[in-house]
Amino acid sequence: MFSHATLGTNDFDRALRFWSAVMSVLGHEPRFVDAARPWAGWQPAGAGVRFSC
Repeated sequence: MFSHATLGTNDFDRALRFWSAVMSVLGHEPRFVDAARPWAGWQPAGAGVRFSC
């Protein structure tokens, strides 16, 4: 089981379009997208934000 995976890119806008399409097909939705940083993350659809202590 993977918890996180990190991939780098030199073209954030292009990568975001690609990964948004891939994640949508896999049933994932954006958890965060910040082009200013630039970074983005997805989660399973309907998962909501969960925190554990």
